[in-house]
Amino acid sequence: MTPPRFCRTVCILAALTGSAAPYLSAQHTLRMANGDRLTGVLVRIEDGQWIFTFNGQEVTVAADSIASFQSASPIGLRLTDGTIAAATVSEAPGGLGLALPGGLRTIRVSELEAVGDPADLAALVPRHIGFFTPLREFWTANAAFGFSDKTGNSRARGLSATLDVERRTQKDRITVSFGVNREESRSANDVFETTVSKFYGALRVDVFISARVFLFAATRQERDRFQDIALRSTYNGGFGYQATSGSVTDLNFSLAGGARRENFISGGSETATVAALGAKLRHDFGPAVLLWQLDFSPKLADFGDFRFLSDANITAPLFAGIGFRVAVLDEYDSRPRPGIEKNDLLLTTQVSYTIGR
Repeated sequence: MTPPRFCRTVCILAALTGSAAPYLSAQHTLRMANGDRLTGVLVRIEDGQWIFTFNGQEVTVAADSIASFQSASPIGLRLTDGTIAAATVSEAPGGLGLALPGGLRTIRVSELEAVGDPADLAALVPRHIGFFTPLREFWTANAAFGFSDKTGNSRARGLSATLDVERRTQKDRITVSFGVNREESRSANDVFETTVSKFYGALRVDVFISARVFLFAATRQERDRFQDIALRSTYNGGFGYQATSGSVTDLNFSLAGGARRENFISGGSETATVAALGAKLRHDFGPAVLLWQLDFSPKLADFGDFRFLSDANITAPLFAGIGFRVAVLDEYDSRPRPGIEKNDLLLTTQVSYTIGR
């Protein structure tokens, strides 16, 4: 038997109303100081702005332009005095009326500091953001130790160790790196001798002025016995462009100017103003992660006199932060000291350990 048309209509409306009830119960109504109204969902409050979702789009409203706010269903609230609770919100003389578990309370609009899920009030507890905290959210540290094989000026093999520490937020990025290679170098009589042949330390600070553009300053200090470098100090600063930043691919480019001073083991030194062009890529291939950095640094007075560095490594996870890494460092000096080869290639295999994000 076919139900009457009226019955079918009532059934359909009841089904639609029932399926939409959770969504409708989450609707919030905003009244502006100029009398305009907006119905949507208040998703967050940040920097004096209320962010609503309305027809699938985000709408930002300045808090000081809001006259009242209503939520017929409970919503998680954090007030400026530290109160965190779930409450319904209605219009009240002078502001907002909150139906709290302990009774009714009236607050000004400006006293509402954050909103969230009423079933997860712990998420509304404010976090202390400091230089080192939250440590695991902002900081990453990686230490690696293994074996190296060098061709070029040293033709040596030995041990390799590196340490990389990075702090990254939406506003800044700080990178500190250290590395050392202790190698056995072939002497004239074909006997291997142990020596600390190479070390480096580097620091770079990026400050974002927009989502894509950042300013930076950097320095790198290094010693390479087989390139006749007692100490090479490089200082530069400039700007960069963050081409993409995601969990899979992170790529940025940089352009800078600065100075380079080289003190030679055989005697003498040299100072020059230089340009610096660079690129840095991080890409996640699933279980393995590729890091690749390129730096091209010519003299401003003579672009034919330049240094080029390609530093790439790929790390595959083994267990609980432990990974296996293969790294290739290629360094090229277009005009080296007499008796020094232009190109040095260092291949290392390491076991690494990573903590942090």
